[in-house]
Amino acid sequence: MAYAKTIGYREPAGQKAVTFAAQQINYILGDCGRSWIVGFGKDYPLRPYHKSSYNSFIDFPMRGQDNGDIGGDFMHSTTVNRFILYGAVVGGPSWDDSFLDNREKYEYTDKSFHNRPPQLKTKLVFMTAHR
Repeated sequence: MAYAKTIGYREPAGQKAVTFAAQQINYILGDCGRSWIVGFGKDYPLRPYHKSSYNSFIDFPMRGQDNGDIGGDFMHSTTVNRFILYGAVVGGPSWDDSFLDNREKYEYTDKSFHNRPPQLKTKLVFMTAHR
């Protein structure tokens, strides 16, 4: 988007850059059949690697247990996270678009807040460019 802004949005290369950025945002939001943003769209990730949204402490069998046991429950349980971590962007798919919604495979499900600033900047540029 910075490239498109520099050369001009109405130039052919600028329009191509804007189209590519829009495709990337739409992919993240769910054009590929699933959303990569927790709590948004169709088939979003249900098991992000985030202990507070999983929260073993509220389950009766784990209440009062050792932290090591609770950590093991977090890692190995297939239970859906009890609280939705709205807006978190997960690591996303493999090179072939496969995705494992499994906390043990944290490279797929770890929330990646460092991915959010470029997306927000792109959205802001879209909003200011298309007024």
